[in-house]
Amino acid sequence: MHLFVRGGQLFLPSGMLKTTPTVIVSTSVAKVTGWVVDGAYPGSSISSDGLVANGGKSGATVAASCVVSNGSAGSRSVTLSLRLNGSVIATGSAQAVGAFSSATAGVSTSTTVANGDVLELWAIGTGTLTIASDAASYVRIT
Repeated sequence: MHLFVRGGQLFLPSGMLKTTPTVIVSTSVAKVTGWVVDGAYPGSSISSDGLVANGGKSGATVAASCVVSNGSAGSRSVTLSLRLNGSVIATGSAQAVGAFSSATAGVSTSTTVANGDVLELWAIGTGTLTIASDAASYVRIT
């Protein structure tokens, strides 16, 4: 476990893992739901499917990765974005997902977080796709 103290403020890395599949469609960007606390990050907490910052840190890395599956005959793509307290702070590149296959999409950036900030993952696809419950599907603040 890593413990950082800056300016008298404690910061602990936090994380959450995907436990329930989420179906996304091309009509609009949607919040990715179905998360649990990642036991590798003690002290992590979740609020309304958002990861809660456990302390403040400037230059924190916020990142997400998701395994996305396509059950259709045509190729699709997915784009992930991170929102901190409701505002978009990062948008990943579109990730192609071949017909009847899976791919891993990701997004990350460096930002300042304050204790209690909430980090959410949002997604949009070019067709119907499923974000899988998988150990490789996570959101982290480090």
